[in-house]
Amino acid sequence: MGSSPQPTEGLGLRSEAHTKGQAPEVLYLCTTFPRLSETFVEREVRHLHKTLPLRIVSIWKGGEAPDLPVQKIPLLALLTLFGRIPFWLLRKPSGLLSLLQLFFHRFPRSFLNLEETLLGMGMGMILADQVRKNRPAWIHAIWATAPTTAALTLHKLTGVSFSFGAHAYDLFQDGGDCLLREKIRAASWIRTSTLASKQELIARGATPDKIVLIRRGLQELPDRQTPRPATGKVRLLSIGRLVAKKGYSEFIELCDELRKRGVPFNAIIIGDGPLREELQRKIVERQLGSFIQLTGALPRPEVEPYFQNSDLFVFTGVVSKDGDRDGLPNVVPEALAHGLPVMVRPALGVLEAITHEETGVVFEEETPSDWADQLLEVWEDHPKRVKLSETGRRWVEENFLSQNNTSLLAEKILSSQSPPPKGPQR
Repeated sequence: MGSSPQPTEGLGLRSEAHTKGQAPEVLYLCTTFPRLSETFVEREVRHLHKTLPLRIVSIWKGGEAPDLPVQKIPLLALLTLFGRIPFWLLRKPSGLLSLLQLFFHRFPRSFLNLEETLLGMGMGMILADQVRKNRPAWIHAIWATAPTTAALTLHKLTGVSFSFGAHAYDLFQDGGDCLLREKIRAASWIRTSTLASKQELIARGATPDKIVLIRRGLQELPDRQTPRPATGKVRLLSIGRLVAKKGYSEFIELCDELRKRGVPFNAIIIGDGPLREELQRKIVERQLGSFIQLTGALPRPEVEPYFQNSDLFVFTGVVSKDGDRDGLPNVVPEALAHGLPVMVRPALGVLEAITHEETGVVFEEETPSDWADQLLEVWEDHPKRVKLSETGRRWVEENFLSQNNTSLLAEKILSSQSPPPKGPQR
């Protein structure tokens, strides 16, 4: 029925496992893999790869992972859509037309989501011929944006079942992904990592039994450091991308309040992003250059000494103007694992790990002056910091180990698979 689309071997799209005739794989769709700011994803992938015949597809560039089976689809492959679209219109007109209808009916609310949606559809069609000929056992998309759009495209064109992950950005920025409701209906199940995201998925039409709550996790536990007595400078640490939802402007306000009070301190912010110049300018304006250091993004091994040489971890996340917010930032459990007392603003996802006065401290008011009062109270109460160090570490041990949580995800994927048809699908 129509001529086959252009072959993909020259574009680097063939799977090594398929060429060797191995068992059907789990197709694991990412936006960019690996990525320095998403080391938690790489931890999860490495554990999954030990259990499942996994093939990772990175649809938008990505770093190097020589020991993992990663496909990176070159953008030039999108040129082959001129041949693929007519092919799929002939072979599966209902699937392709329903995708186009969804796109125009649920048009993206932002240019970024428009780009993600078009990228996902295009890459889904590019992968569809490969999936048709070598049917995977399952498809799992890590994010509800471009990767799940690709998974939805593959589902409509080839019938392969899929699941996907939905997290804070997917659900909240600019009102969430434009095709989210359709993805919820079409997916077999949805993975999320916070109760707050689960409630939002239910509000978007997902039934509770369709949602699987599986947290992220740490690959291994570092040695827990015991908080030192309150002598010398208090050393503050915060880690994350320099974007609005992280609330670094407010963190600088807190530091300015400490400076005005004559409190000896230093603060480290690890991360990079579009707000770096703006934040650096604010640091200079507030005469905080000798107090706050912006390190930029650092590889994971270089971050470790900062955990070990800090006294308090501070998270001042906000809901940004476009609606984006954090769920449970992975750096919060990382700080808890190191035995660092953690102080946070009361964001819903963060409060699933930080219980006030038990596993951490929640800022009770909304002014930097009040935050400074609480911070100094915690800093000067050494027994309290020792207790927070112990209980915070215990929460991580019970809830945030990658091997345990990824095993739950692997079991869910394995239990969802149905035996594939025999032979290539013509």
